[in-house]
Amino acid sequence: MVRLPQVLWAQQSDRLFLTIDLQDSKDPQIKLNNNSEKKCGTVFFDGAAKSTATGPELHEYKLDLELFGEVDPEESKISRKDRSVVLVIAKKEQGHWDRLLKTSARMPNIKVDWDKWVDEDEEETKPEFDMSSLGNLQDFSKYGADGGEDSDDEEIPPLEEDMDESKPAA
Repeated sequence: MVRLPQVLWAQQSDRLFLTIDLQDSKDPQIKLNNNSEKKCGTVFFDGAAKSTATGPELHEYKLDLELFGEVDPEESKISRKDRSVVLVIAKKEQGHWDRLLKTSARMPNIKVDWDKWVDEDEEETKPEFDMSSLGNLQDFSKYGADGGEDSDDEEIPPLEEDMDESKPAA
């Protein structure tokens, strides 16, 4: 019986991150192409592997996805690791996609990878102040942060005394 692998995905304006959650995949076939008629990228995976969902036995897994937009297969990278297969897919045109797949139907085996996700508005905002222009700030003693005595370095009274004083007399 052929199974669908668990897939995690995230995006930035110029690339997608797809993680196929399979352990010890044995010689998987992985293809990344474009379908010029449908104007979408395609990801194909076929291989035997173990999964955290199915236990230590090898099972046959197959995945065939039509992506929301076109991709650049030459600029994309595929990495097979012990616990997963990771695809970093370059988008043909920059910009955030509305979803991963061409179809709007929900796929139960595909989830968002929040660890790699970057929102569109976060990606476009630049830091307002570039700290690198300040030079070397490692010696904070020059700026009054040497830990010396200060006028406001007084003993803080215990909390219980504060509470006893605030009680009304009986």
